[in-house]
Amino acid sequence: MTLESLLAALRSAKKIMVDLYDNADLLLISFNLPGADALDPTLLAKEVKSIELPAVNSIKITLKAD
Repeated sequence: MTLESLLAALRSAKKIMVDLYDNADLLLISFNLPGADALDPTLLAKEVKSIELPAVNSIKITLKAD
């Protein structure tokens, strides 16, 4: 699943904090879910490796290596 399709599937009436990590567990960016429209298209095309829910209002997404 690509990052773009995952973010499109996530819907909430409340803001959700998203922490986006690369394959080496380096934080790339943190943003509120409604702000996903501002992400670079090359980032949105990357495949998702894992998803964690550390809190009710936050998501940790790790991307696969290229």
